[in-house]
Amino acid sequence: MNLFYPHAGVNMSRILILLFCALSLQIVTSSSLFAQDARGIVISPQRVTFEKGQRIVEVLIANRGSNKEKYRISLVNRAMQENGQLKPTDSPAENEYFASEILRYSPRQITLEPKETQKIRIMSRIKSNSPDGEYRSHLLVQEIPKAKEAENAGGNNGEIGINVQAVFGITVPIILRKGDLSAEVKLSTPKIVKVGNTTFLEIAVNRSGTKSIVGTLNVFTDSKKIGILKNVAVYLSTPRRIISVKLDPKSAENLSGKNIRVTYGAKGTNEDEPKAALTFTAP
Repeated sequence: MNLFYPHAGVNMSRILILLFCALSLQIVTSSSLFAQDARGIVISPQRVTFEKGQRIVEVLIANRGSNKEKYRISLVNRAMQENGQLKPTDSPAENEYFASEILRYSPRQITLEPKETQKIRIMSRIKSNSPDGEYRSHLLVQEIPKAKEAENAGGNNGEIGINVQAVFGITVPIILRKGDLSAEVKLSTPKIVKVGNTTFLEIAVNRSGTKSIVGTLNVFTDSKKIGILKNVAVYLSTPRRIISVKLDPKSAENLSGKNIRVTYGAKGTNEDEPKAALTFTAP
């Protein structure tokens, strides 16, 4: 997008002003173990949790696009809202700390040819006297835009050309935990919502305790799975999330009066992770 401002009373030829509009994207797919944005940046895994005693983890960044690209890597802090959006924050939640204060990583800038990959090493510097709690920040990988001259739409009339470029990026959470932390989860306020010809189950995932949760929502009726949403996280910055799960179109046609069972839990059989279930009758 090019914006042009009128002559300001001085004889100027061409002035190029680059405005970087930061666009941070977190796209979590329900069938993959990586995060990817529309420009072809791929990060794996899509969520990093340091295990007890673990000091170093690696994150793989791939350029799936068709052009050579440069990327800037940084750590940012985000607060989760009830709708799941992640917003910049300067203040951690209760019982939560920013992991950016105890993490070191390298490299901080990379150049990747098409289909090329690069590992980012992240090192924990948590100490024995660090406060107990959950430490969370987000690894942000931003594409560095190529500088381009703005079009001189005004010729020699002294107009100022402003070229606005978006900075595409993608984030993944980095989580460390210290001490005896626990969490509980409950499901509540389920309802069936129709948007056009698509049917959704809307439900609240309520978290309590001293650590964040992540799991899969499954929706069943007549012993048949009619909806699934993976990687549903609730961080310490919010006590609950309102989630919408798309339901199978054929099954959604005849839900009235049927019992619907909703489950939430981590994949596998990890008994340390909280689980929840709820059954209700569709109106």
